[in-house]
Amino acid sequence: MSAITVEEMYHQHIQPRPLAEQLQLLALISQQLMLQQTSAVGKLQAMRQQIKRVQGKIAEFCQRWQITELALMNTELNGSIEIMADFVPTTRWSLFDHLDMQDELQAILGNASYCA
Repeated sequence: MSAITVEEMYHQHIQPRPLAEQLQLLALISQQLMLQQTSAVGKLQAMRQQIKRVQGKIAEFCQRWQITELALMNTELNGSIEIMADFVPTTRWSLFDHLDMQDELQAILGNASYCA
């Protein structure tokens, strides 16, 4: 199943309707998008506060696992994030080590939904 673009959706489902109905639909869609964005912003703000509270633990985590940079890579409207880690070039961690790192970081952040 292929993804439908916003433009295709508009032309197929909204444009054929009377103007008043088009405006109502666009207003509803806009309202839903704003609610999702507001929710995502709230989750990201809560995560930022949590990171500030555990900054020392994150620094210890990075030092122990030889991480030179830990960064947020992708934020989604639902508030989930992806975290990227750059390691000291000489480190060689196994898949199990990476799973342990993920578990440990989730425990530090206090909410598994923060780590994707």
